[in-house]
Amino acid sequence: MRNHLVWIKLLPLLLLMFPLVSAAGIPQTGFETGKAGASVATYKRGLLAKRAAAVGEKALGGETLQGELAGNWDFVTGVLAFPYTSEDGLDLYQVALTLPGESLGNQRYAVAGWQREAFFLDTGDGVPRLMSAELIDPAFVPEPQDALFESGQLWLVTYVPYQEIEELERNPDFYADYPGAASNADVRFVTDDAGEVLQVAIDIFDSFDEYQYSVEPVIGDRFNLGFKGYDLAEPDIFYIRYYFDQPIAITDEVSIERRYYVPDGSSDTALPQAFDAADLELFLILEGVAEDTAGEASFAYNTPSPLGYTWGEAKSSPAASSGSSGVVSPLLSLMLIVLLLNRRRQSMPRIR
Repeated sequence: MRNHLVWIKLLPLLLLMFPLVSAAGIPQTGFETGKAGASVATYKRGLLAKRAAAVGEKALGGETLQGELAGNWDFVTGVLAFPYTSEDGLDLYQVALTLPGESLGNQRYAVAGWQREAFFLDTGDGVPRLMSAELIDPAFVPEPQDALFESGQLWLVTYVPYQEIEELERNPDFYADYPGAASNADVRFVTDDAGEVLQVAIDIFDSFDEYQYSVEPVIGDRFNLGFKGYDLAEPDIFYIRYYFDQPIAITDEVSIERRYYVPDGSSDTALPQAFDAADLELFLILEGVAEDTAGEASFAYNTPSPLGYTWGEAKSSPAASSGSSGVVSPLLSLMLIVLLLNRRRQSMPRIR
């Protein structure tokens, strides 16, 4: 009988009702970017599966970014990312956060909800670590059979190696024959509009990426965490850089938080020593996904658009930007509205 841990810091996670794509994990040999043996794994994307609802009328707040992506796509997301070259020379865009894109017509898309923050997980050692979370449904309402019962914004983190303490207590070698010595899992969590985590659940998959069941995380379960990287030359694959050489145990100190934090290698021994997020320039990348009549998925990125500031400058840089990212400042929008109203008043005939 699992003794369920209700994390107000890191709460329960469930069945992924809307997986984005299916993929098979293939550890990338000879690519070690972290300390203590932490490595990067390669995941090849496969068939497109059911996707959650678009933004619709849900107001996400924050800044709205814009970009252009040619082609016809079933859905488009906006990826906030920064370029980073690994210690052995692989050039990637590391994903900070992914938000839904809404079509504006003429192959242009709006990406709302950029708060200049990301989700970080503290394993209990006091060091926040980037999660590369994606907003799947801004107005999530769980189905009756869903293990998640909270409504709000639904976020996803994929390809989390996971070991259940219940299985380990029955058989310490239970995961010995699993690829990577752990189950493949997805983490879903629900937040309120302010980004506070309300509930979390773990979706367990087999080695063929088939969903098996969902559990609530409990103390003693073990997991590994990584952040996602894109190679723009190969949109049908992505990379995950794992922080640890093996899964670590969940304690009651584990927490997920949306916040502004600047990771670096001197304060986090799981990162390369030279890593410093403060110096990394932020970009918006539009990612398109489409499925053909044969059920095959295709993927594409646009040319990354610079936001005009580094992650270290994100909270001090002005919200307005005239760059190709198309950032629209809320203050600038208000000023434009006032200007238009004043012009309208000036052009209206005076009524005596």
